[in-house]
Amino acid sequence: MEKLSVIATFEVRAEAFRLMTGVMAPGKDEGALGASGRTLEERASMYEAWYNQYRDCVNAVIKAFETAGG
Repeated sequence: MEKLSVIATFEVRAEAFRLMTGVMAPGKDEGALGASGRTLEERASMYEAWYNQYRDCVNAVIKAFETAGG
């Protein structure tokens, strides 16, 4: 089975973060005004905390997708 590209892996993680928090991941464009009202630093801190908590689950879903032939 094929591994997801680095970009595709980032997109999956970023979308999971957005769905769970309502905030765009750092590296995603919120637009000039910042739709969440949070600074890039705040978003980065939120993402780091989120990823530390949910890393195993997110990575398992990515691995399952790759194994199933995504």
